[in-house]
Amino acid sequence: RNPWLAEHMWEPRDPAKNQPASILSPIANLPDGPGGLVHYPGTGLPEKYNGCFFLACYKGNTATSQVAVFKPVPDGAGFKLEMLETFIPGCQATDVDFGPDSRMYVSFWDEGWERTAQGRIMKVAHEEARKAQAGQIAEVQKLLGEGMKQRSPEELVKLLGHKDQRVRLEAEWELASKGVNKEKEAVTAELTKIMQESGNKLQRLHAIWAFGQILRTLETRQLQNTGGLEAFSQKPSPFQLVDLHADPDEEVRCAWLRVVADQPSYFGEDKVRHMIELLNGSSARVRLAAALALGKKGDSDALGALIRIARDGQQLSQEMTCVVSGSLARILVNHQDPIGTLQFAGTNPDLRIPIPPNSGVSPPLPTVRDQ
Repeated sequence: RNPWLAEHMWEPRDPAKNQPASILSPIANLPDGPGGLVHYPGTGLPEKYNGCFFLACYKGNTATSQVAVFKPVPDGAGFKLEMLETFIPGCQATDVDFGPDSRMYVSFWDEGWERTAQGRIMKVAHEEARKAQAGQIAEVQKLLGEGMKQRSPEELVKLLGHKDQRVRLEAEWELASKGVNKEKEAVTAELTKIMQESGNKLQRLHAIWAFGQILRTLETRQLQNTGGLEAFSQKPSPFQLVDLHADPDEEVRCAWLRVVADQPSYFGEDKVRHMIELLNGSSARVRLAAALALGKKGDSDALGALIRIARDGQQLSQEMTCVVSGSLARILVNHQDPIGTLQFAGTNPDLRIPIPPNSGVSPPLPTVRDQ
């Protein structure tokens, strides 16, 4: 039999269907024939497209091909689609992107699958939106054209809060580059200030991500310079990421967790405690990020907290089930006595995971819920 079809592996998660718990099911099925994919940067189209992706769908004939648009939005620990519709019908699109002039550009293939040398590019513009955004469009084109290398850290951190994603990313990447060279003190000071004081959520997130890139680069250099894994037991830089585990914004807490989890040498008992606190919090998104971070930590300090979450598997979303089981596996792989650790967990009433009937597993070994 074909498990892909028989077990509905290609379909969104549905408790009524026989779908394996070992996979992360899609949240939706997008149009087939995907070619190019681009995220709307925030300039050139009406506000309804903020946060949307555009997908070139090539199906071999004009009648069924299109450029589709979809918008994922947070839904618990995962996402759901708020919009999925045709943006440009009847076009054999092979790729889609936005130019520095904030117009959409779509590449076309001719009818069918054989080479015809008839490809072309279509320029798409929403004139009403462009008229309303004329100042922003001109500013974006100027900033992208000039580049970021000549800008100071003070100017770059301001651009982290720009309305256009391309400008924000270019500023973030330049700060990450300057932050590992002679301007690192100025860059890290500016980023820390933004993370702590800015009222612009996007600016704070980009500051956290830029700081994370800096720490990764410095840690890699430390590893290369020492010539061994002992670098991971040393702090590669005096620059510490500011503690944001108690920040009121859940996306900021998630970003902080992801950056901390990527820096093995920065793990300490205080950060592990913070992660366990967040694992037991009320935000599903933060709990997922904390479970992932604890798995990357990779030692048995986090085992009990993760087993307690796995024990309540019936209440877990598929995203949380995937991350918790993966984190438990990562910790056990790194443990000197994984079977003994699991046996202890199975005989400890506080950590015991109920064993499903007919599972083939004998007590006292517990089982992670993934049959």
